[in-house]
Amino acid sequence: MIPTAIGLVIYGVVTGEHDYLKIALAVGVGAVLLAIFQWIFASGGKCPLCMMPVLVKKGCSRNRNAKCVAGSYRLPVAYGVLVKGHFRCPYCNEPTMLELRETVRRS
Repeated sequence: MIPTAIGLVIYGVVTGEHDYLKIALAVGVGAVLLAIFQWIFASGGKCPLCMMPVLVKKGCSRNRNAKCVAGSYRLPVAYGVLVKGHFRCPYCNEPTMLELRETVRRS
């Protein structure tokens, strides 16, 4: 989204059309908001075995068998979560089913 916003700003400045600058501002603000939402929500998704957040870049070493699609280790995890209902952790390489945990109330 950021390259699109930059392209719209350049086009709007060159042609003098203010509508493109407004669209570029909206696209840029949308990109920043999406990045903030991704940062907030992705940090909560952790592998139950190694407790590493699987959708956040932490700089830790990954398993040698971890899948990389288009240069991203997060893309196969996101695809598995959204489409398949399970994913393989890129850090410990263990398969994980998506299940809700039951909370136990102690009285």
